[in-house]
Amino acid sequence: MNVASSDGGTGSNVSINFDVHDISDGIYDSWLFLGDSITAGGMNNCYGTGFATYVNQLDCRYFPIQENGGIGGIRSVDGRENIDRWLSVYSGKYVSIAYGTNDAWGNDGSGAEAYYENTKYMIDAVLAAGKIPVLPKIPYSTNADVNGHLDDFNGMIDRLYKEYDGKLIQGPDFETYFRENPDGLSGDGVHPSSEGYDAMRQIWAKTMYETVYKAAPDDTDPLYGDADCDGQVFLNDAVLVMQAIGNPDEYGVEGSDPSHITEEGKINADVSGNSDGLTNMDALAIQKYIIHLIDELPE
Repeated sequence: MNVASSDGGTGSNVSINFDVHDISDGIYDSWLFLGDSITAGGMNNCYGTGFATYVNQLDCRYFPIQENGGIGGIRSVDGRENIDRWLSVYSGKYVSIAYGTNDAWGNDGSGAEAYYENTKYMIDAVLAAGKIPVLPKIPYSTNADVNGHLDDFNGMIDRLYKEYDGKLIQGPDFETYFRENPDGLSGDGVHPSSEGYDAMRQIWAKTMYETVYKAAPDDTDPLYGDADCDGQVFLNDAVLVMQAIGNPDEYGVEGSDPSHITEEGKINADVSGNSDGLTNMDALAIQKYIIHLIDELPE
């Protein structure tokens, strides 16, 4: 990347936030989130609170590529008219189709069938392109112009779930979430607040981890002793285990701080040979391995 100039003029600083991925083995863990303004506002990479980061906090083996394809104000018909063009330049694997709020807004109910046909077209286009479609529920709204027609539109999503069973990934149920947590909506009752958007990203990560990552066949053997999941076994791994044991409230839970141990890290660190969870014996075994008092770590 070569930045030749900036809006601030000569000598101005340029700040860029982006992730670098190794795709030498191909592009397989990548996500395109298509949708309206709710997607545009929620599925960006938010400096440590993005979908990819939350997936990584759940399991340090994964840090997906994420692309925000949300465009404010558009409806399912706009997605249908552009999906083939968008897919032609997207080389990734997963495609979320999250339209419907603008379709339902003020609709008398007659448009639900058109929404179904448009969404079905997009699902078929994703499948024809050799990719995997993901379909979340349309979020609940306290705005009566949206909520008054939501049952019809989300009913079409349930219909698509049944028709494409085994071919379509069911995305998060944002209707239920925001119905139970309306304080996550902004003043217009339609768009989430900043806290609501953050909750959406976390729900996306948790739902897809359970549905896609955790459910997928795992051909990767644990690297025993690698508590921080950096691909190596060093003293910092033993330190992390001792911190997690001594102060579980601080270090023994997952979070954005890299000092927190993840579930995968706990699996790697349980090396005392009896699968009893993290103990001082695990930390001691890792230390002995590092200083060559033992040749290998127990599994």
